Amino acid sequence: MFRSKKRTNLEKRERAEVFFNRFSLILVAVLLILLGVGLVFLSVDIKNNSNHLLYNYADAISSVGQILLALSLSSLMVEWFGYVNYTRKRICEVLAENDVLNVLDIKRKKELKSALISNIYMPDKKLGDNNIVNVLDAEFDNILKDYFYEEYIVYVDYNIVEIEEKKYIEKIIRRTSTVSTINGQETFFSNVLDIMAQPVLGEKTVQLEFLKINNKIIKDIDISSEDVNEEAGHNYSKRFYIDTNPIENKLHFVDKLDIDVLYKTYVSINDRVYTHRVSKPCKHYCIHLNVHNPEYDITVLGFGFMSLGNKNRRRVVKSKTGCMLRFLDWILPGDGVTAVLLDYDTDKCNIEIQDTDCDGKQDSNCEKKQDNG
Repeated sequence: MFRSKKRTNLEKRERAEVFFNRFSLILVAVLLILLGVGLVFLSVDIKNNSNHLLYNYADAISSVGQILLALSLSSLMVEWFGYVNYTRKRICEVLAENDVLNVLDIKRKKELKSALISNIYMPDKKLGDNNIVNVLDAEFDNILKDYFYEEYIVYVDYNIVEIEEKKYIEKIIRRTSTVSTINGQETFFSNVLDIMAQPVLGEKTVQLEFLKINNKIIKDIDISSEDVNEEAGHNYSKRFYIDTNPIENKLHFVDKLDIDVLYKTYVSINDRVYTHRVSKPCKHYCIHLNVHNPEYDITVLGFGFMSLGNKNRRRVVKSKTGCMLRFLDWILPGDGVTAVLLDYDTDKCNIEIQDTDCDGKQDSNCEKKQDNG
């Protein structure tokens, strides 16, 4: 209540100051008009009397009177017709046009952007470097750097296999993506394949089937691996990845790049959770999950900042062998899906259906991509 009363008093004081300024301007302008008119008439009277002491200064007096009239009338017209507000608005419009913004260098543009973000969202917060706006501003620059995914489609086929009298979950995973540069400048795509896993079958835990770049098969390329420290938050001791150094020249691009990779992974029969996240902003993300063992079912959940608390931003479709999840809008780095393999239970539905075709139809966009390979 005290703050509200203080704000009300401040607003009253500001209105009083505005009224005083406008009243003072009008009063001074009127007085100057009267003075200007008086000087003009005085100069006429002097010119008609050649014996007047100020006869030689009649023209000067007339000029001063006319100047006072012009300035005073202009001030009144500016106030009455709001020309100041119009000019200010027009200047803002001009400054917001690309012709003006393009003159600024990147440093100045970022300074202007930071100032606008702070002014819009937290103009009264005095948090210094600890201001959340500054943090988001920096993250914004990182997100919109290099490239983004125009399309990212993932296909995961589950099989229960037995190797040396021990059961494993085999996942055949295909990732197809189209990446585009943010600003049309040459950039490098490095994240072809990079996953963490527990090496249940040693080096054969992750097996590359093929890699295509712009629809061309890349030969003499395979999965590399290295040991990693088991950190808090995961139980994986090995990193499996495609070394991009031998094919670096194929991964530099200016406009777009198509990546198509197929690989297999093997995990313990008890490791039933599969998670996939995007590393860059993604405009269209879709994942197909299929289980080829009738005693198992699967459930999937989409997660992320952009879809948090809004089920209308994603769509899940149940099929006979699994399900499909598609985000209906942009997702950010770190957003993705989690799938869980379940023992089949006919008494309950394991899939949450959101705005789905109940006959189990595949999404048309994803289905077309799958047909094209």
